[in-house]
Amino acid sequence: MQGFSKYNTIIGETLMLLEISAILGALKAVNQGISVVKESNKNLGDIASFFSQHSEAKESVANIEKEAATGNRRLTRDEALDIAWAKRALREQEKEFKKSIPRDVWNDMLFIQSKSIAEEKHADLQAVLNERKKVAQLKSRATSAVSSLFCMVVIAVAIGYFTGNL
Repeated sequence: MQGFSKYNTIIGETLMLLEISAILGALKAVNQGISVVKESNKNLGDIASFFSQHSEAKESVANIEKEAATGNRRLTRDEALDIAWAKRALREQEKEFKKSIPRDVWNDMLFIQSKSIAEEKHADLQAVLNERKKVAQLKSRATSAVSSLFCMVVIAVAIGYFTGNL
């Protein structure tokens, strides 16, 4: 039996080493998973940062072009050339950016962005309409007040005329 106890000890130690190896393997997998998540979040942050900067630059160029088109800004030849180069660089960046993102994600992003822009324009338009409605109500109230005052003056003059007080 002593011979068997020696084997039992060796088997026990081997099982313990296998368990430790399994635990270490599991910890290594968990650590790799954590680093992948951290790296993914970093990459998502980088992508979000790039897209934010890209969108701001694109919007700035569009605003300058809009100001020039409405006559609120006169561009020199150098400024127009700078805008043209900026537009080209933005198109190239967008192509590269688009290549690095799956098509369905890109399409979802464009849909979400266009929906956001449409909602913002709708909210702006609604604010303008509400302001116009308030102005129209104020004009209506002012007209009613002036009309009422005029009627009171006419009635007072008529009463004074018919009573002989005028």
